[in-house]
Amino acid sequence: MGFAYANALYDRTGCAVVRERYAQRMLVCQHPSPLRKARRRVLNVADIQAKIAVPASETAIPYTVFTKTERRMITWLIGCSMFFSPFAANIYFACLDEIQHAVGVSHSLINLTITTYLIMQAIAPASCGDLADNLGRRPVYLITFIIHVCVDLGLALQQNYAASMVLRGTQSFGCSATIATGYRVIAHVTTPATRGSMLGPAMIATNLGPTTGPLVGGVMATRAGWRWAFRLFVIARTAFLVVLFLILLETGRNVVGNGSVAAPKWHRPLLQSFRQRQLAAPGDEKPWEKRDLIPNPFKALLVCFHRDTATVLSISALYYAAYYCIQASIPAISMEIYSLDEL
Repeated sequence: MGFAYANALYDRTGCAVVRERYAQRMLVCQHPSPLRKARRRVLNVADIQAKIAVPASETAIPYTVFTKTERRMITWLIGCSMFFSPFAANIYFACLDEIQHAVGVSHSLINLTITTYLIMQAIAPASCGDLADNLGRRPVYLITFIIHVCVDLGLALQQNYAASMVLRGTQSFGCSATIATGYRVIAHVTTPATRGSMLGPAMIATNLGPTTGPLVGGVMATRAGWRWAFRLFVIARTAFLVVLFLILLETGRNVVGNGSVAAPKWHRPLLQSFRQRQLAAPGDEKPWEKRDLIPNPFKALLVCFHRDTATVLSISALYYAAYYCIQASIPAISMEIYSLDEL
């Protein structure tokens, strides 16, 4: 277009010099020199840096202010709490035959207690996860372990099939909630770059459950009777519940932020560190915000409508179903075909 305009000037004025000068200017504008390109690039970079530059007076807020000792303690507590769920699920398989004879039902009916356990294991994270977001991590942990102790005591004393079904479902609800809450705790106290330092030890504790559960269950069923398997749970979980009351910290970011906000009194451990006592000084408490304490399980189920998430969940569900089908059939097959006992 610029060269056409230069030719038009030549036609009007008849001056070739005007046409040549205008054409040279348009050529320079359309094909700038490397020096001019570099100048423009420097100016553009300078403008961008000026727009995104952070003032020197502003300091970056850390993702978490929990100390290294506090994070190690949280890792240990989370790992132990996550251990109980697979341990409770797998210790039951070794006692399955004795429980079947004790309640007087068929093998197919006693397997329904495993089905009930798995159904509640799927429902619990969706409900308790939302409750932990609204109420806080520490209260949910304490509530679930109180449920654990009461249910295990009932399982140790019951002699009825219907009671076994209800109690096993309730036990699964409490166990599965601790795993879902544990992942949320880890996400709140570590950045994605350092999350493996907490998730690794916690997963080690979780994977110890399927390996030690059948062994302990077999010893209990053979030497002391199947009821002692649940009595062992009552003793172990009561002791761990006391530990949670004493030292478990509140990590919910809607309650304590990145750890720099004083938690409400019912969210504080009985044994507090010096840093926590400083945060809990009078006048430094964060006012309690009104939250919806009724969990909404459908909020978590929305992820199932994402194609990539649904694919991963489907693969995991098939693997999990096959695993439990094999685990549930091993005790009966081992006793009928190979004449083995619980141990």
